[in-house]
Amino acid sequence: MENNSQELDKIIIENADLKERVRQLEAAFSRFKNGYTSGKNTTGYQMLYNMLRLMCDNVPDLIWAKDTDKKYIFANKATCEKLLGVKDTEEPVGKRFSFFASRQKQPHVEDKYWFTFGNETTDTDLEVMRTKVPLRFDEFGNVNGKFIYLDVYKAPFFDEYGKLIGTVGCARDVTKEKELEIIKHKATEALKQSEEKYKLTLQGIPDLLLQIDRGGYITDFYSNNSDFFEYSNERIIGSNLTDLFPPDVSQRMIKNINKCLETNEHQTSDDNIINIKGEKIFFEARIIPAGPDEVLAIARNVTVKKNMQEALEESERKYKAMFENSLLGVFIYINRSIYYCNKQFAILLGFNKPDDVMGMTLHDFVLPDFYNLVDTQFKLGEIGKEGKIHFEFKARKNDNTAFDAEIYGTRIIFDGKNAMQCSILDITERKIAEDTIIKAKEKAEEMNQLRATFLANMSHELRTPMIGILGYAELLAQDIKDEELKKRATIIQESGLRLLDTLNLILDFSSLENNNLEVTLETIDIADSVSETIKIYQHIAKTKNLTLEFIPSSETIYSKLDRKLFNQIITNLLNNALKYTEKGGVIIKTGRVKEKGQNWSFITFSDTGIGIPAGSLQKIFDPFRQVSEGYNRKFEGTGLGLTLTKRLIEEMSGTISVESEVGIGSSFIVKFPLFKAHLKEKQGNVTDKRIATESVSNDLTDQNTLPDVLLVEDDEINQSVVKMFLKNSCNLDIASTGEYALELVKKKNYSAILMDIVLAGKLNGMDTTIEIRKINEYKNTPIIAVTAFAMAGDRERFLNGGCTHYLAKPFNKLKLVKLVENVLA
Repeated sequence: MENNSQELDKIIIENADLKERVRQLEAAFSRFKNGYTSGKNTTGYQMLYNMLRLMCDNVPDLIWAKDTDKKYIFANKATCEKLLGVKDTEEPVGKRFSFFASRQKQPHVEDKYWFTFGNETTDTDLEVMRTKVPLRFDEFGNVNGKFIYLDVYKAPFFDEYGKLIGTVGCARDVTKEKELEIIKHKATEALKQSEEKYKLTLQGIPDLLLQIDRGGYITDFYSNNSDFFEYSNERIIGSNLTDLFPPDVSQRMIKNINKCLETNEHQTSDDNIINIKGEKIFFEARIIPAGPDEVLAIARNVTVKKNMQEALEESERKYKAMFENSLLGVFIYINRSIYYCNKQFAILLGFNKPDDVMGMTLHDFVLPDFYNLVDTQFKLGEIGKEGKIHFEFKARKNDNTAFDAEIYGTRIIFDGKNAMQCSILDITERKIAEDTIIKAKEKAEEMNQLRATFLANMSHELRTPMIGILGYAELLAQDIKDEELKKRATIIQESGLRLLDTLNLILDFSSLENNNLEVTLETIDIADSVSETIKIYQHIAKTKNLTLEFIPSSETIYSKLDRKLFNQIITNLLNNALKYTEKGGVIIKTGRVKEKGQNWSFITFSDTGIGIPAGSLQKIFDPFRQVSEGYNRKFEGTGLGLTLTKRLIEEMSGTISVESEVGIGSSFIVKFPLFKAHLKEKQGNVTDKRIATESVSNDLTDQNTLPDVLLVEDDEINQSVVKMFLKNSCNLDIASTGEYALELVKKKNYSAILMDIVLAGKLNGMDTTIEIRKINEYKNTPIIAVTAFAMAGDRERFLNGGCTHYLAKPFNKLKLVKLVENVLA
């Protein structure tokens, strides 16, 4: 017990009164325990117990004792009433604190804050029994809905053998003290924050604060700004204004101080000084009364403001000079009238000076037809987000002469008012020029349309007779036995083909010029496509005793290209190479190369021909140009082949270049972006399945019964050529008009129809096709558009109009026979 008492002395030394009560309680319980266990001196024990009870019940502090199971063995009156909520001091004996807490909560289950005492504190009884030393605790919470705060002392309770048998404790209600402490703490914090805010406010003030007496002596000072002077507080406080400021400035300030003290009204002044850094400082000073003989002077550095004001005044002078001397008519529009304008605006409207225009409205110089436009635009400028206007209208001068005007306006503030500043231009001459350009453009478009129509008509009119020329030349070359006559027929055929090539080049070039070329990209095996095209030229090379060699890459190379255009590129370059080579031959190579981080496929056409002079390397790609021209021209041709080839290559994102040496030969290098295909596409697969059959041929001549085919064609020569070409492939009926064709299809079931587009009679080929498709038996019958319309877009137009296949005139026998036999198959 002695050790416990010593430890208790250390912990509760702050409260001697409470410590003494705990000591007396501990001693009393010891005597009570000894008397109770010995069974002796029962009367003394009872007297002692009564005295202890009386003493404990008459103190305002809470006193109690618990056994090791935390059950009460004693509780004074204050504990019962203030904490446990009972009146009988014997009721707590044998019960735990939780019993009374639950009983107090039960009637107030809806109020979770009715009883919370001890919820926020640890189990202090266990802590005392664990440490076996006296301890002090803060315990708090709500009891009967009222918050209390207890200053608690607890000590372990031992028997004579030193065995722990419980705890004793006492507590004082310090709720009011805590509340006062909290209030004091909050007040202290508020004061601290107020002081901090005051300091921050002072630190944030750029002004110079001076407390000055009547004689001009500074009694207090604060400044966070070194613009005025850089002196210590000790030097400034106690100094006179005359020590810190120039004589004239200090005298003016002292005069204002005296006036402030006499009138008890604040005084203001503007002044400037040269500070310790040699800078000219402009400042505003406000002097206010601070006592019978003292004032507070607040000086603010307004140098920046002063400089800005001077700069603004200078800017306004410049603006006014620009405004007055502008070559444009400029006016300020406020409240629906001309508020201000320059001389040029007055002259523009036919007046002598700006005063003649002041006060005019917009309607005074705008033609009536444009009133709504002008009013709407100015309204949008006044209330719109951007605050800008720009439009054209018809205006009139003072003599009612009309002119075209263009106006630019911006919303501004002028003389403190919302205004529109506008510049106006006389654009009469520009409008005349624009009208001229528009008419010229319309004329050019008309001429362009006439050119397109002319080319289309020429294409049709040239291709149609070419069937007769080429068709009969081909038939004569096949049938004539006489070699000299056969040679003549062959010359006719070759001349016709050359004429056809020239026509195709001109038409293709025209399509490129008019941006009418249609490009359909697909994945193409470069080597396969080149190989197929080269086969056609082996005979030509052999005829000229030239070699034609193809060296493909060891790996398969793909690019995204238009198959038809790619074949035309190969054809043009092969034609050129063979045309300009008299001995040796042509070598074609394919491969891949990486340049500037991009992978390319390439095709080179190398010949041992005449070569190209260095000065002509770029000229060969210009339209209608050749190395040899005029009377010195040595080779036939239009000069469009390489031009067209270059344009076609560029349409597919490719490039072409040339290396050449006169007398040695030339190499044309074509490159296209490389495409990495995962699977090799089947060659011969065309985009439109309706024309895929053109590359397939079936022999029907062995069949006993030939199919019936209808040819709708009004040209007798073409009729006879087609009839001869197809005599072994089908039974051919001929209709010269669309009307007659409709009669025939109703009488006979044809396996296929060859349809010319331009026909004599009321119905053209497309109209006839539409009517035939209305007949159930002909909904799926192949109808081949056989036409001289071969311009860009013609093929697609006919296929979309009901035809299933397309064949451009002129054509040779093999091409027609293969197409018809494939369709019939």
